[in-house]
Amino acid sequence: MLAVAAAGATLDLITKHVAFDRLGTGPNLVVVCPVLNLTCSKNEGGVFGLGQGRSGLFVFLSLGAMAAICWLLLKSDMGWLGAAALGLILGGAIGNLYDRIAFGYVRDFIDFHIGNWHWYTFNVADALITIGIVPMMLEVLWQEKGATAAGKEA
Repeated sequence: MLAVAAAGATLDLITKHVAFDRLGTGPNLVVVCPVLNLTCSKNEGGVFGLGQGRSGLFVFLSLGAMAAICWLLLKSDMGWLGAAALGLILGGAIGNLYDRIAFGYVRDFIDFHIGNWHWYTFNVADALITIGIVPMMLEVLWQEKGATAAGKEA
C-alpha cells in the first residue's frame, strides 16, 4: 500500500508542477483532444469546489482520512486488491494535502468535457481517489459475500 501511495503522490505532484509551470496560473487552455483540455485552476475548497476558503478545515479532514486509511489497513484482513485501492486513495490524499499546506489551495488542471458540458476541473490525486474507490468497494463486497456464505454453511 505504501509503495502505491508514494508512487501516486509522486505522479500527482509531478504532473501538477509541470502543468502549472508550463501553463501558468492564468486561464490558459490547451486542447488535448475533443473531450480533454488542460487549464490551471486553484481550488480553495473541497470536492467539487465546496467549502471555498476553508483550506484549514480540509487539512484537518485530510489528516483524519489518512489516519483512518492506515488504521483500516492495519486492522482488516483485506487482500492485495483492497490494499492497492487504499494505496491509491492515500496517494491522492497526500498529493492534495501537500498542495493545501504548501499553497493554501489544491492545484487542478484536467478539464474533461463533452460539448459545452464540463466536469469539475480535477488533478491526478482526485483521479487516484476516485479510481481507488472502485476496487475498495469490490473488496468490501467480496468480504461480505464470503462472510454471508460462511454464515450459511454454519
